[in-house]
Amino acid sequence: MNAVQIYRPKIGPLDERQILRYMGCREGTEEAVQELARRAAAELPLFPKACFLRMELRTAEPDELDFGCMTVRSRDLFKNLSGCREVYFLAVTIGTDSERYINRWSQISSARALALDAAGSVAAESACADANAYLKELVRAEGRFLRPRFSPGYGDFPLSCQGEMVRILDAARKIGVSLTERQMLLPVKSVTAVIGISDSPTRCRRTEAKCETCEKTDCPYRA
Repeated sequence: MNAVQIYRPKIGPLDERQILRYMGCREGTEEAVQELARRAAAELPLFPKACFLRMELRTAEPDELDFGCMTVRSRDLFKNLSGCREVYFLAVTIGTDSERYINRWSQISSARALALDAAGSVAAESACADANAYLKELVRAEGRFLRPRFSPGYGDFPLSCQGEMVRILDAARKIGVSLTERQMLLPVKSVTAVIGISDSPTRCRRTEAKCETCEKTDCPYRA
């Protein structure tokens, strides 16, 4: 097995419109709420980190995928990885400081905490996108391509698989990401994902950063 590698994602200025969207706000939001989003974007402490591991996809059947040190039952993941012989396991976080900051404000102002939490979600997505772009460049040098990243909880990919992925990536030691008894990541603004490595480009009906298989058409976060 290859060694787990660490990457420091870059996060640019946070998109205030996306923060407002995560807050559940629509166009024409009053100025006071927009100011909350602006302040959250400017002040949330961010220390993004990522770790990844390139692995062989040994066998893939509709009812089971074998990664050697982990097997997964998921037809949706099978579809996503169709034709892939290798994958990346990826874990990304924006760090514990942001979580402490959000929790501190939750004791003072629920509105401020809501905006900060939304900013954290936008930052985590930005960190994932940058890590994904870095991995894409690695495989591009080989003349290969990446599939859209696919996280536990998408479609029928069991959320319980996060524990195995955190263990395989040694994420607690590498980047400070651990798991609760309910299979939720800590810090909360963290993500795990499987990314297929393909010999040919594959078009996805949605962009890589959005709702790969979700059928919830009334979700406020859907683009």
